[in-house]
Amino acid sequence: MNTRWLPKAAFCALALSAGFTCGAESSATPQALSAGAVLNRLNSTYRSMRSYRDTAELTRKTGDKDQSATVTLAAQRPNRYLLEVNGDKLDTVVVSDGSTLIALRPDRKAYTKGKAPLLLMGSDILRGVDVPSPGARLLSILLGGNLRNQDIMLAKDLAVATVTGPQSVGDKIVYVLSFRYDSDYDAKVYVSESDFLIRRVTLLRDDKAIITENHNDIEVDKFIPAGTFVRALPVGANMVTSLPPLQKAEIASSGPIAPDFSADGRNGETVHLSDFKGKVVIVDFWATWCVPCQKSMPHVERVWREVKDKDVVVLGVCVWDDKDAYEQWLPANKSRYTFTFAFDPAGKDSENSIAGRLYGVKGIPATFVIDKEGRIAANIVGFRDGDTRIEEALKKLGVETSSLR
Repeated sequence: MNTRWLPKAAFCALALSAGFTCGAESSATPQALSAGAVLNRLNSTYRSMRSYRDTAELTRKTGDKDQSATVTLAAQRPNRYLLEVNGDKLDTVVVSDGSTLIALRPDRKAYTKGKAPLLLMGSDILRGVDVPSPGARLLSILLGGNLRNQDIMLAKDLAVATVTGPQSVGDKIVYVLSFRYDSDYDAKVYVSESDFLIRRVTLLRDDKAIITENHNDIEVDKFIPAGTFVRALPVGANMVTSLPPLQKAEIASSGPIAPDFSADGRNGETVHLSDFKGKVVIVDFWATWCVPCQKSMPHVERVWREVKDKDVVVLGVCVWDDKDAYEQWLPANKSRYTFTFAFDPAGKDSENSIAGRLYGVKGIPATFVIDKEGRIAANIVGFRDGDTRIEEALKKLGVETSSLR
């Protein structure tokens, strides 16, 4: 069973009861483990460590250039920690000496300062810090015992990963965990079969590797000098409330033009996507029978109420549905949802629908964020509790929401 949203009411209800995900079964070989078994082994491996240290090599694509960086990660229980990234426009330090926690952007001479957590276990030590290393973020979640922490979105995503393997990658036998990393990237995490340590993390966009991070120089339960967890502030550094963000990886040209379409408005008028040119448009494809769609709609409404005065339009297009069901749904939900609705004239014909024919949608809910020039800035599939992918896409277009401030 693939992890995706399908246009079937019964399957959507099953997906809802399972937390809006469907895991893929691993290949039936004697050595194969399920995703849950791999995650459990991974979780117990890192939770049991007294200390951890490694130096990783990171490469990422930014436009037509490749950037490289060295990532040093160290942790000593109960509460000493170091993340140090050295690379062009990527320099970042997060360090706890056991009493003080400092996050530093050395090249910007900006830092934050607070009390260190009493324990690494149970703490989200990188919370609020824009970290260029996906491996360090994942390892910090595991070292903090936070794989099951539903308040950390990345932990939730990792916890529902699918798995392939074991398979040969280089000189190691690995399991490969695959999951959605954030609104921009899919992730593949390579876990060595012999010791259940993370050896590689790759972030992909449209199946193209953008960030690759190799963790080969790993030491577990070895002595780490106390000086490892001390870093001096640069001369002239200023304390700030939050660190300045990093340059985004692969700053690409704008996305493809969103195909124009016509749909039936709720008052009998014809609604065209092009009617909203010059505004940011959130197009939400949904159906009355789709349980995850109904689960996601209150979130879409909350976003709409925040951004409706910021040149943003929300257009909820009912697809793959019966028009009578849609026309009964509208008045029953009129007081709950205040954004613009329209009905796809193709009705239940998914092949010729706006979503399927023009936008390539295979499952709903599917949400497209379209910029003011009419180009697709984000394509968001499915919904999960605590989802902020719409807000993240809007933020990249300069539209702030309270959940990401």
